[in-house]
Amino acid sequence: MRAARIVCIASLAMAPACAVPEPARPLPAANATPPSPGIVDIPRVAGRPDASGGDMRTLEPFTGDLDVLVERGVVRVIAAPGRTHLETVDGLLLGRTVDAADAFERFLNQRLAPRSISVVVSAASETALVPDLIAGQADIAANLLRTFERDDKVAFARPWRTGVREFVVTGPGVPPLVSLEDVGGRTIHVRPNSDHHASARRLNEQLKTIDRPPANIVLAAESQSDEDLLELVNGGGAPATLVDDYIYDHWRPTFTKTAVNRDVAVSQDGEIGWAVRKDAPKLLDLLNEFFTTHRLTF
Repeated sequence: MRAARIVCIASLAMAPACAVPEPARPLPAANATPPSPGIVDIPRVAGRPDASGGDMRTLEPFTGDLDVLVERGVVRVIAAPGRTHLETVDGLLLGRTVDAADAFERFLNQRLAPRSISVVVSAASETALVPDLIAGQADIAANLLRTFERDDKVAFARPWRTGVREFVVTGPGVPPLVSLEDVGGRTIHVRPNSDHHASARRLNEQLKTIDRPPANIVLAAESQSDEDLLELVNGGGAPATLVDDYIYDHWRPTFTKTAVNRDVAVSQDGEIGWAVRKDAPKLLDLLNEFFTTHRLTF
């Protein structure tokens, strides 16, 4: 997920684009400080059965805070699909969002004992995460990049990732970027209406201000995840794509034909976290406590 963050194009002429802040990036949250020592690393699980489609509690839209969810016995988490965070393999849900949901379920049940509650994970498109959350199709939207626009609509818990940087990843035979100006004229594949798509459009706007050619933005299928696009670039099927640093670092040993210039970031200082509806302060408090004591690593 990509935020609208400051994009500074290095130029010999000190282009004015560098001085124009992006309008959609909120200030760092007060609870976005690094986690304290002694927190628990969220373990990986073998997978969880995909039971969301057969449980009417997950299919019927409803809203409410923690007390309502406890009465219903379920917390619904939605996340965009991708090999890092959420995928279905042989009927099992796998990925770091599944691992975090499993740990959050145990955490909740410790707090709620003798009551118990299930945490159910299902996939939703990137563009549907916030609308589905607000409409009561879910109680938590996972892995959202925090922006001013999203801050106005939902309540973000303590981010599980801060300082996120967005890289242009190039494939075999394609030279890595020398600077952001070097994006001009290159072809970059991104999902339509994604955070990466928004970043590419903003970068093109800034390139225009310094009379540089824009990047050629090619819209991939909405079903293609960041990892799918990385694989496409690695195989030479696309010259470049945009990916968050932690995703790239996780998959770099697999996609060995890709390259980045780590000194050139399209955006930086991003915060990624889970979000709830604004009318769920008790659930938000528990999420904040959970992500204060639990760390999601890759």
